Amino acid sequence: MICIFSGKKDFTTTQVIKWINNLSEYEVIRINYDETPSSQLITFEVINNDFTLKIDDRVVRLNEIKSVWYRKGKNWLLNFQERIKIKDHFNFSEYLNDKISSEQYKLSEYLHYLITSQIPCLGNPTKNDLNKLIVLEMAKQVGFLVPSFYISNISSQLKKILHESKDMVTKAMSDGIYFFDHKQTEYGYFSYTETIQVHELEKLREIIGPSFIQKNIRKAFDLRVFFLVDRCFSIAIISQTDQKTKIDFRKYNDQKPNRNVPYLISNELEAKICQLFRKLQLNTGSIDFVVDIDNNFYFLEINPVGQFTNFSISCNFNLEKEIAKTLITYANNKSDFEFCN
Repeated sequence: MICIFSGKKDFTTTQVIKWINNLSEYEVIRINYDETPSSQLITFEVINNDFTLKIDDRVVRLNEIKSVWYRKGKNWLLNFQERIKIKDHFNFSEYLNDKISSEQYKLSEYLHYLITSQIPCLGNPTKNDLNKLIVLEMAKQVGFLVPSFYISNISSQLKKILHESKDMVTKAMSDGIYFFDHKQTEYGYFSYTETIQVHELEKLREIIGPSFIQKNIRKAFDLRVFFLVDRCFSIAIISQTDQKTKIDFRKYNDQKPNRNVPYLISNELEAKICQLFRKLQLNTGSIDFVVDIDNNFYFLEINPVGQFTNFSISCNFNLEKEIAKTLITYANNKSDFEFCN
């Protein structure tokens, strides 16, 4: 069988499963990080370095799984223990719940270690939340151009940098805000890359939260590259003709969408991408570049689990089928696979 770790609402996972069913006889087991015990009951037994899962009524042994895709989410195989509530002892209850969470996390970490050391995997359970600042340094090491940046929690120093550099943007050092409030307001809350001016800092205290600012590259276009086991599928995003998407193309214009067109990158750029993914111990993910008017390629970030279905459709890459074929190939050639651990 092929096992996929994902989220219950991830459409891309569903499409890949359809392709696996169409192209092979492998059974697919899907384990979602956001399932509740009432909707997907998982029990298990661990004996030495082997384990058995029971997912609803299906028993799954480790040696039955021939390949794995770590698609989306984290902390799968948790939520086995209900929260403790001790009357009149709130702090002690919270302490015990933290301890239980720690116990479950260590167990989940061990189970995924067993999986990744014995089964060929697409994706990596420990690498789906990369430190963007470390990745920028590693990108420099393999030879990528990276826009200069500055981080400080002193507002006067930030003002000084803005005075000197003039054209800067600010963005989150992590994944930023991406929140849908389905329970109360029915609003979505998002953070984007934004330009920043000196006057916007005037009302801030001298000591503020650490803030990231980066040189704004005058773009000819954005470039998104989907990396899949030493292959690159590249898309040029024509974002500069629309003021709404000029700084951050994720501010989609639904009335007049940006054009997305296939783009052939150079062998040199592809080699650097492969080298960076090897350094990160990743075999799939999406890379964002900006290309300036002099045709210089600037590395921005890697997202190991980003959405790619829209680009797959608009550029006719059929990435869901390619991922399914990769998982089937991994399953067929398990004995030839080189394990990372």
